[in-house]
Amino acid sequence: MLSTAERAGVILTRKEHCHCPSCPTYRECAERAGDRAFCTIGESRDDCIIDEEKGCICTRCPVYLDVGFQKTFFCTRGTEQQQRILSVLEMRDMVY
Repeated sequence: MLSTAERAGVILTRKEHCHCPSCPTYRECAERAGDRAFCTIGESRDDCIIDEEKGCICTRCPVYLDVGFQKTFFCTRGTEQQQRILSVLEMRDMVY
């Protein structure tokens, strides 16, 4: 498990390399708030909610490719881990 300082370093590195600001779904208020690397931090926050999916460039982002993510629309749907957990819960609900 990463320490708080290590996690902060990972987030900073990913923010430096991410392509979120080039995405059609990305909003100007997110740029002002410094929100990016949603694949790592999760969906947009209360002060700038991104709620309209206009397209996704996650699969072309170096962070996405480096980590090996499979999901997309992290700014609206949450991190890879959050989306996987939701998928499992949805499948479970379908079975039961």
